[in-house]
Amino acid sequence: MRVNQCDKKPFYGSKKTMLAILVILGSANCRAKTDKGFSHYLNFFQIRYYLNEDLKDPLPKGLAKFTVGDAYDDLPQFIYVSFSDTYGHVEVTPVKAKEYAVALTDPEISRLFEHSNRIPKSLVQKADIEKIHQELIRTKLELFKYGTELTYGVKLDSKDFPILSSDGKAIPDANLAYYQQGKTIVIPPTYSRKFNTRFFFNMNNPAVREYVIRYALKKLSYCKDNALYIDNILIGDQLFESGNELHYISEGRSAQQAEVYARQIVYILKEIKKRSGASVLINGFRDNHTQIGILYDEITSPNNIDCIDGIMIEGRFWYDKTYAPWCTNVEFYLDTIRKAKKLNKKILLTASSPQTNQYHSELIFNIWLWLHLVADTNVYVYINDTYIHPMKNLYVYDFPLGQPLEPPRKEGNIWIRKYERGTILFDTTSGKLNGIGFKAQQAPSKTVK
Repeated sequence: MRVNQCDKKPFYGSKKTMLAILVILGSANCRAKTDKGFSHYLNFFQIRYYLNEDLKDPLPKGLAKFTVGDAYDDLPQFIYVSFSDTYGHVEVTPVKAKEYAVALTDPEISRLFEHSNRIPKSLVQKADIEKIHQELIRTKLELFKYGTELTYGVKLDSKDFPILSSDGKAIPDANLAYYQQGKTIVIPPTYSRKFNTRFFFNMNNPAVREYVIRYALKKLSYCKDNALYIDNILIGDQLFESGNELHYISEGRSAQQAEVYARQIVYILKEIKKRSGASVLINGFRDNHTQIGILYDEITSPNNIDCIDGIMIEGRFWYDKTYAPWCTNVEFYLDTIRKAKKLNKKILLTASSPQTNQYHSELIFNIWLWLHLVADTNVYVYINDTYIHPMKNLYVYDFPLGQPLEPPRKEGNIWIRKYERGTILFDTTSGKLNGIGFKAQQAPSKTVK
């Protein structure tokens, strides 16, 4: 059976445009009707990171249900926080420093700025974690089974800037066991001052874990809905070295070290939940990444699953300039979606491509079909030409496929799913998204502007 390519574009033209999409499983679906009585099977939400701009009527009224990032007045908000929020040595003012400090008092922050009105943000965090370290020694000494010694993790000069090697890398300031035992604040391999890349916190360290928890709770205090979206939860490939080993986390091969890291992340998530009762979404899951699969399995185990409310799978249409072969792994997404639904959890799926910068495109329509192929009853979607701006009112919103008449099924290499408006056919033979097509039951009743 072959997909009829003539059926691939029943709605509109084929200029290439960009988008980012998030799919979530969890709450009840509100059916918005936009064309000939057909209702949307997908719900929608908005992403706004660090922006104050709005678009007039970015979606058909009532389709978007919540915001990730900056808030809209009329939508519930998941506020943004990053687990790797030590970005090199970006300089901050005293006012900005207070956003990152969780233990330092205002006078202590002022003393850090005695000789300059701008200092590296990481120095504020360094002082903050060192203060928390001393607090935990007094109150929870049992956390320090390897002793209470603490180093920063990289060699610093007289101004507390990292000393770089001839190849531009930060130089470790302790032996490997210190990183594995949690005696350092940061892990060194990725920092480069020239490109302003970031350190990663050493989650093996009790004071670092406590800092991350308090930092997340501080960000949460600015959220009107007690809901948290946590980015960069897995540090992943940045710590891989020769032999596929994560030397700074623990002994053993990469899978063993991913297990250690996963346990630290679960501890942090559980503490955030216990102290706040917040709804928590996390980002960092990939369909082709063994280490992230280990983290996912740890988080979704029966003893740990209550520490989160949803997981994002991000950016899977970005990596191929035309179409990405990952999308043919339909079984993975169906299994993940079904598992999340059974656990009453959400799945967030994002997709983006630098080509989707126009109102219509074949790529947008193909992704629209792909989303409907894998969707279950609780799917929310974000579509746009940039990943951080409010959504545009793309033409596909005016053509809902209606409700599914069957779950996805596979015949040979072709995935099939019938909707009220027609049948989605995805020939996965080529390993590309452009193998997807649509056989309409009836033609659309109107054209878009």
